[in-house]
Amino acid sequence: MRRILWVLVCAALIASAVVAFQRIGLEAQQDTVELVYDYRSLELLADRMGVDVTDLLKELSSRGVETVAIAPRNLVDAAVYGVELPAHVSSYVVEHRDQLELLWDMPVEFPDEAFAAVASAGMKAVPRLSNPPWGMPESWRQYNPTLVILGAVESPGFPDRLGEYARLFAEMGIRVGVVEFAQQKGAPQLAPASQMVRVHGINQRELESLSADRIVSRYLRGVRERNIRVLYLRPFLEGENPWARSLAVLTSLTDQLHAGGYRLGESAPFPEWQVPLLVSVVIWLGIWAGAALLLGEWIKFPASVLWASAVLGTAATTALALKNLQLAQQGAAFLAAVAFPCLALKAKRGRSTLARFAAVSGVSIAGGLLVAGSLAGTQYLIKLAEFRGVKAAHVLPVAAAALSLVLQPVLPLASWRELRERVRAVWNLSVPLKLLIVGGTAAVCAGVVYILRTGNIGLPVAQLEVYLREFLEKALLVRPRTKEFLIGHPALYLWLKEEHRERAAWLTPIAVIGQLSMVNTFSHIHTPLLVTLARTGYGLLFGYIIGWMIYQLYQLGKGLWARDRGFRVSRL
Repeated sequence: MRRILWVLVCAALIASAVVAFQRIGLEAQQDTVELVYDYRSLELLADRMGVDVTDLLKELSSRGVETVAIAPRNLVDAAVYGVELPAHVSSYVVEHRDQLELLWDMPVEFPDEAFAAVASAGMKAVPRLSNPPWGMPESWRQYNPTLVILGAVESPGFPDRLGEYARLFAEMGIRVGVVEFAQQKGAPQLAPASQMVRVHGINQRELESLSADRIVSRYLRGVRERNIRVLYLRPFLEGENPWARSLAVLTSLTDQLHAGGYRLGESAPFPEWQVPLLVSVVIWLGIWAGAALLLGEWIKFPASVLWASAVLGTAATTALALKNLQLAQQGAAFLAAVAFPCLALKAKRGRSTLARFAAVSGVSIAGGLLVAGSLAGTQYLIKLAEFRGVKAAHVLPVAAAALSLVLQPVLPLASWRELRERVRAVWNLSVPLKLLIVGGTAAVCAGVVYILRTGNIGLPVAQLEVYLREFLEKALLVRPRTKEFLIGHPALYLWLKEEHRERAAWLTPIAVIGQLSMVNTFSHIHTPLLVTLARTGYGLLFGYIIGWMIYQLYQLGKGLWARDRGFRVSRL
């Protein structure tokens, strides 16, 4: 019966492979990148240079930029330029004058002269839309834009008029640009995922602090690794020759985009894509079968019980999908992200270290493909929806690996009595106070750093690691994940090499880090799948080599220690 569970995993893997090929085909079609320049920054720069902004626009147009983003004037701009406020805006400001510190940057009106300047340069205007409390100015509609970019933290019309804007965008055939990392409220209700494109920009303050190489690298990374298809550009405003430096960045960016196989032009959203429910059910059945196999490694259940649990789990996920497909997809993906890294450590089959390394990693890659197969849909490609439970998926497999070390003598558990006796034996162990304090403190600190380093928000990256990442990005097709090739995979190699020795058991929780990281890499659906596969391959290759090197140094050190009979130099 356990073999049947593995057959179900393999069937789900085949279904996931079919989904993966579909996704690769869709991603291969997205080779057009749209460059959008910020009008307000250009206006400021033109004023400082003493030239007409149209001259700057025409120069940008000659270098491949076809689109310019126009933001509405806010209350401060209205005061500076002497713009008369609309009556409804004036009334709102007077009634809420105690909240001026919150209202000063709210949009009031779009500058008509900006649209005229863009049109005279033969370029297309893109309005930036937000959600002021008095309603968004609507003069932008008369210019018939083909793209709008969402701004601020709330989408236009949030929360009550989202449907009105959605109908307007659909009628006008407008693409909706969703700014990366902005998390605008109401964005999913404005348009279907097949009408949206991802936008990446660098704010003015950060732009002034970055070198030209880092600016270009950041934009290229977004295009290559995160399905960004609209790049929001700004000129330098500080330092010497800001316009010449801005044009140099633009030239370098366009050259490298062309070298990477991308074209400049109007960005195209991903087409509507969703796999049939039957295919998803097959994938979910494989995920639940993997979870059942892992359960069998911990508790001595009859094979029929494991089989029944997989079927019931799949039935529950399918029932949930009929009511909330996205929640079912995310729940199944989370289960795979937790179960398969742990299951991988139980799959060390083969005579050589390389064979066992490949077997363990193969199970984790299978889990990653199942995660990707479950999270199939256009909304995931543009990160309108995403994998949920990143930190939990990074913590639970490590905790399970650590717990397995404690319970290893009695696994799989046959009774509660065995569990109680093992817990009592561990609880009564005599541990030196110094070891408890030092080891406990080190473990807690390492755990805090590890957790905070997961996700997009957490501890900052050390400058040395930044340099290492940039070097790897330039030297390789894509940068492998640090926790894989420097931590998890070398630990896996050492653990497999010394698994017959009890002193190597402590490497298990570290080795699982590389496995769960691989699965988590596949959960980034907004990253092209070929990039994910290349990143995973690089991590395995370099991690194995580094593990082999560490092991050779370890053996060399042991030899020196054993032969040292003089001044104990090796011990020093």
